[in-house]
Amino acid sequence: MATTLNAERAERIPAATGAHHLEQALGAIIDRHYDAAKHAIDYGALGVSREMKTLVAAVDRLAGVDPADLDDDKARLAFWLNAWNALMLHGLHHLGQRENIRAIDGLFSGPAYRIGDYTYTLDDIEHGVLRVNARPPYSLSPVFGRRDPRQGLTLQAVDPLIHFGFYTASRSSPPLQAFGPDTVRERLRAAATALLDRVVEIQGDRIWLPRVCYWYADDFGGESMVLRFVLRHLPDDARRQQLQRLTRQPTLEYTEYDWTLNDRFNVLAAG
Repeated sequence: MATTLNAERAERIPAATGAHHLEQALGAIIDRHYDAAKHAIDYGALGVSREMKTLVAAVDRLAGVDPADLDDDKARLAFWLNAWNALMLHGLHHLGQRENIRAIDGLFSGPAYRIGDYTYTLDDIEHGVLRVNARPPYSLSPVFGRRDPRQGLTLQAVDPLIHFGFYTASRSSPPLQAFGPDTVRERLRAAATALLDRVVEIQGDRIWLPRVCYWYADDFGGESMVLRFVLRHLPDDARRQQLQRLTRQPTLEYTEYDWTLNDRFNVLAAG
């Protein structure tokens, strides 16, 4: 059962104002606590920090926000990605950190935010709102039922770039970001390029890709379209040229996803 981590009720405020407060609070955490070079956070220090208290105050206001009032899909995309990333950090603090994200029971389906009239878990935001109520991997049904009123708040279409904006607090996670509506897609494209640059390897007719390209192949248009996405976003280097010269569909392999918590001390211990 979901556990709401923010206020159940709040004074109504313009959606753009609530979105801005959330973006600013998340940005302050990034500036103060996120080491982008090492892709690490001291989660213990974050949990007792002034920045975490500011984030909690920002998400308390979300109960007074109607996300349907956001201007367009760019504003909604930025807002929901920020809500997901904030809830990931907040959920870790609430449930307690573990060495492995997958060892935290209920992280994706337990902690929730009240946003306007409804509550949302990480699964609800990712698979319900941003993936337009698509089935989660290995699941038989979508997270929103046919009569769920939250279906009215989904984006118009799935943008596969979202998968490079979800901060999973793990070693294989994309970087922690706070998105603004004017630059959200540009920053997602940059995150996709950075991840592909780090992961993609080519050996003969075999290509290694990030695991998210396997889990969410349908979001990319199917496995046959994944390679087109990679070609669009891979840096213009020898690998892209090699892919462009291929005369037949290569064999796609997918790297394992490392769910180890990217706590600063775990990263230092690993060297």
